[in-house]
Amino acid sequence: MKRKKSIMSGLLRSKRANAILDGVAFIVVMFAIAIVFFVGKYTSDNVNTDIQANMDLTEQARNISADLNNRYVSTFDSGFVVIFFMLWLTLIIASFRVGTSPIFFAISVFAMIFVLILAAIFGNTYEELANDPEFAAVSQQFTLQSFIMSHLFETFMVVAFTAVLALYMQSRI
Repeated sequence: MKRKKSIMSGLLRSKRANAILDGVAFIVVMFAIAIVFFVGKYTSDNVNTDIQANMDLTEQARNISADLNNRYVSTFDSGFVVIFFMLWLTLIIASFRVGTSPIFFAISVFAMIFVLILAAIFGNTYEELANDPEFAAVSQQFTLQSFIMSHLFETFMVVAFTAVLALYMQSRI
C-alpha cells in the first residue's frame, strides 16, 4: 500500500526547501557561536584569575595567560563577523545554485516570514542571556557580535532578502 506524501514533506525533501532550511541553519549557527564565544570569555576570565593568583606558576606562565585572555575578545569578535559573512555568502551561493521556478519565489517569501520570526526569538534569547548579571560584563566586550545578535531580526531580514533575491535571479539567468 502506497503512503500518501504530504505537500510539506515533499517540499522539505526537495532542493527548493534548502533556501529555507539554510536560513534556519544560519540563525541557529550564529546563535550557538555567539553563546560559545561569550561563555568562553567568561570561562577564560575565571581561569586567568586563578592562574594569576597561583604563585606556584612562573611569571612567564602568568604573563602568557594574561596575554591570551586579553586577546580573546578582539580575536573572537572579529572571527564572529568573518563567520557571519562567510555563512551569508554560502547562503547566497546555495540559493543561487538551486534550480527552481519563479513560482517558488512567492513561497520562499512567505516561508521566510516564519524564519524571521525564529530570528526574532533567537535575538531576544541572546539579549536575555547577554543581559544576565553574570554574563553582562563579558558580553558587552563583544561589540560587533553583540550588535549583530541584538539586531538579529533586522540583520537576518537583509540576509533573507539577498537569499530570496538570489533564488529569484537564478531563474532569470
